[in-house]
Parts: sequence; C-alpha cells; structure tokens
Amino acid sequence: MAWSTRSYLPPSWSRPRSELAARIARRPRFGIRLAERALNQGLDLQGQRASVEAAFGLHHLAHTHNRVLHDRIVDPGGAAVIRASAARPTPPAAET
Repeated sequence: MAWSTRSYLPPSWSRPRSELAARIARRPRFGIRLAERALNQGLDLQGQRASVEAAFGLHHLAHTHNRVLHDRIVDPGGAAVIRASAARPTPPAAET
C-alpha cells in the first residue's frame, strides 16, 4: 500500500497538514486501506494509470532525444528556459 500507517512529518510542513495527518493516523488502519483502495480503483477507472504510464514513456523518449542531441539526458539550455518562464509576471485575471 502506498500510504504509511505512521505519520512522519518534516518540520517545514504547515500545521493544517500535520493536523490532517494526525487525524488520519488515528483512524483504523484497515478502514484507511479500504478507502485508499477505493480511491485508487476509481482513479484507475478514470484512466489515471494509463495516463501516468503514457507520460512516463514520453519522459523516457525525451531523455533519449536529449542524449542524442546533447550527449546528456537533459537539455543544457532547459533550466534557463524554465527559470525565464517562471520569472514572467502572470497576466491579471479577466474581470467578470
């Protein structure tokens, strides 16, 4: 199962998260596992597993592409492009 039965929270996490984790940790383990299973089955029915597998395959294709072009698995100019796009101000929301 993906969820841990114990709560290990780094100090940097906000209090609401740790309170939620503590509430979950107090619940019966079997009930939590059943809820997790139900959620995962619902996501599977919506195609999440297929989507993740497709994205992972494309992720590996991108690494292969970069290895051929740049002899590295990452485009050397990629970090600068990401930083530049993150630094752009976001446009104001349209008024309704």
